[in-house]
Amino acid sequence: MPVYSERLRAALFLAERAHRGQNRKGREVPYVLHPVSVATLLFAAGADEDLVCAGYLHDVGKLVVDRDIINAPYHINAKQSSELSRHPSAGYEILAPIRHPYADIPLMAKYHHERLDGRGYPDGLVDEQIPLGAKIVSLADSFDAMTTDRPYRRRRSFEDVVQDLRQNSGKQFDCTVVRAFARAMLKEVTGETKERRIVKMLGKGYLDGEKVPTLLTDLIADMERAKRPVDQEEQQTAGA
Repeated sequence: MPVYSERLRAALFLAERAHRGQNRKGREVPYVLHPVSVATLLFAAGADEDLVCAGYLHDVGKLVVDRDIINAPYHINAKQSSELSRHPSAGYEILAPIRHPYADIPLMAKYHHERLDGRGYPDGLVDEQIPLGAKIVSLADSFDAMTTDRPYRRRRSFEDVVQDLRQNSGKQFDCTVVRAFARAMLKEVTGETKERRIVKMLGKGYLDGEKVPTLLTDLIADMERAKRPVDQEEQQTAGA
């Protein structure tokens, strides 16, 4: 992993240790930032260093959110959700004044909860208004959330995750980004590449099922079909 992103990784480990909190029973609870696994996932999928760095920093705005909300072992309520929704804008405010080798990192942090259908936050952007980097970080963040155990639920099955990606592509996720990520996983599962970074990150057995290659192949085909009408329309418009 390149030097700059390695330094961020080390700094975030130190920050997480420094911001450990106490729950009401006095038991130590980690102040969860969730950046390292997202950055590692992006690196495993072959993303460039700017995206890996954005993976580390995308949730830095959670530093201004109440720790009890961050560490809640249950689904938070509407008021708490509103408080949590402050973190993308807060992250931008933290990162924007800092001189980064990659200038788009603050915007990736700000817009990683935007959706293609305009129902995201903080600005309700739609499709092409959302930077590509933010779309990629958004997918990695969501995939990590679905495939990681949380205090209030176990991680979802891979079949369930694929179904979620299919249902929310074109609404929450960019079809092209989903397709590229699925291809990266398929190459590892089928042995087309010797690198097995995603497989190792997800843990033993998670991508070992006989259905996994078919699930990924079908998802890729669906993403290609979903994108094709748009591409054809753009070609027709350009030729008019």
